[in-house]
Amino acid sequence: MTNLKVTWIKSSRRSRSPQEPFRSYEIFCCDDTPLTGRSWETFGLAQGLLAMARARKRIMIVGGCLCGAVRYALSKPALRTCLCHCEDCRKASGAHAVAWTFFHTGALEWTKGIPKMIRFAERERSFCGDCGTPLMFFDPAIPHLFEVSTCSLDEPDRFPPEDQCWLVDALEWSGAVHALPRYDETSPLPE
Repeated sequence: MTNLKVTWIKSSRRSRSPQEPFRSYEIFCCDDTPLTGRSWETFGLAQGLLAMARARKRIMIVGGCLCGAVRYALSKPALRTCLCHCEDCRKASGAHAVAWTFFHTGALEWTKGIPKMIRFAERERSFCGDCGTPLMFFDPAIPHLFEVSTCSLDEPDRFPPEDQCWLVDALEWSGAVHALPRYDETSPLPE
């Protein structure tokens, strides 16, 4: 997978004649691929090369499990995030609800380790076999999409939920969570 990200621009100026300054630019990317361009116009060149680099740049969203044994990268943009209250997600995660971020199928590449997979209710869930972190959900009934557990992303704050689903399965107390006392760190321990 190529991840083009501009890391620096090298500019050199050679003059073929006093009236025509020649400037050469190279954009170096993190995959060591230089993008080279030459132009007689010094100002527009850098902007043009940066635009070319942006056009070739792949969107890169990364994440992984708690212990670091499994890592993944996503090469397409996130479509939306939903907070799911279904019983299956609750049981699979051990949480009262799970945030899932949708992507188009084909965007995911496992970059470290291989997750374990369970098929349940004709759907697939991937998780780390060492620490148990839920990672991915796929429903063959919607083959063009899959979901990544939002909190397994390295930057989950970038993908806030836009809605909640399966409220028919929600725990009775889940609607009152926002009213509970809040602590910056751990709550008082029971006696």
